[in-house]
Amino acid sequence: MLGKTLRYFRKSKNLALEYVCQDILTVSFLSKVERGLSDISANNLLLVLKKLGIDLYEFAHIYSLFQESKDLDFIKLHNLYS
Repeated sequence: MLGKTLRYFRKSKNLALEYVCQDILTVSFLSKVERGLSDISANNLLLVLKKLGIDLYEFAHIYSLFQESKDLDFIKLHNLYS
């Protein structure tokens, strides 16, 4: 969900991976983070958020909404197959 949230903000601001990664991470690594294949350190996360113009509180709020959405989808699937 963390990567999905980062991708949401990046795409909503029409920013390329190359721009967001500049002087912080490799494009390949951030792409893996966005796809949930790698974890990002807290320090690098804060640097990426700064580059995106997002504060930690706004990020955490959207992250929690994505998490709630995932939980609701799981409950719907569970109820469908129960």
